[in-house]
Amino acid sequence: MRYAGLLAVLVSIPAWSQAVKPTPGALTPASVAPPAPAAAAPTSGSIPKSANNLDVVKRLEGGFDLRLKMADARDPIQVYGPTHGVYLPGFGIVFTTEIDLAQNTVLPMFQRGDMAADRKSAHERKLKHLELLRTQMRNTIAECAKGMDFLGQNEQVVVSVRLLYQGWEDKSGLPDEILMKADRRAAQSGDPKSIKVEVQ
Repeated sequence: MRYAGLLAVLVSIPAWSQAVKPTPGALTPASVAPPAPAAAAPTSGSIPKSANNLDVVKRLEGGFDLRLKMADARDPIQVYGPTHGVYLPGFGIVFTTEIDLAQNTVLPMFQRGDMAADRKSAHERKLKHLELLRTQMRNTIAECAKGMDFLGQNEQVVVSVRLLYQGWEDKSGLPDEILMKADRRAAQSGDPKSIKVEVQ
């Protein structure tokens, strides 16, 4: 009889399990709508798709570098790295680069005596090259306006050049940065006055 109670419990288990057993499908997850497709990546900064648009930008980048280096073949402008062009939809195209207006061979730590002559020579060379730089920047803006068909007529062509110097140099009359810009319509006119210039 001591097992009578245990037997009664064991017998009652199937009935209890059946009583609480969920109906078929009760634990099946509710139908969930498939996730919406991921949004397309933003296109800001990308060149409008066309067979030759990217090639045009690369050609203009390389062309500006070459113009700067060849502006004075006897006393070249030093270009630090390649020019970079970035297209900003709704605004236009921006080209940036860094240069030294004249290649510098003076090393103050090894220089003996008065450096006044070297300082004066470097300053004069850079003043001379300053106008060459401005001319090449204007020429690049004009070429961009003519060659970049994907630009809207009101979109900007911007060329920004940062000028680098050594600590011992005379910077009087020399800027740290020159920025030129014009919308495509104005730049196509060929009028230098249509190009706005900002100097820092």
